Amino acid sequence: MRPFFACLCPTYYRPLTLVEAIACFHAQQDVSAESARLFICDDSGVYGDGQLHFPRITFDSSSTRFDSLPSKYNTMAERALNYHRWLLDTSPTPVGPLVFVVWEDDDIYLPDHLTRLAQSWELDGPFAWAHPDRVGSDYPGHYIDEGAG
Repeated sequence: MRPFFACLCPTYYRPLTLVEAIACFHAQQDVSAESARLFICDDSGVYGDGQLHFPRITFDSSSTRFDSLPSKYNTMAERALNYHRWLLDTSPTPVGPLVFVVWEDDDIYLPDHLTRLAQSWELDGPFAWAHPDRVGSDYPGHYIDEGAG
């Protein structure tokens, strides 16, 4: 089963690059509300405080700075986990396992990025991906371990 991709996008007052990151997400092929969602966290305060909801996007905005980038990622991962649980309980169609994807605000993602990740997932299986202390990549067309730290 195709995984549910939680795309995590940390940012800090970069509206122009963020617009491009959102456009790249919306341009993804073969992506539905049950297969992917973009989680954005901006702690610049420019957008006010609170959570904004858009189609397939959860946008957390805060005027309080995070202590570190990992704590910002943890916040987005927690939101994604809660959303995935809600989706599992309410979706009329099957929902795949949760997979976190880094979605940088200053990178460009081709329209088949998530499709290629899904193909890599199906080829290599979840056991190749299930290492929270490792960083994986599929850029060569198959899963490789990039190491961590």
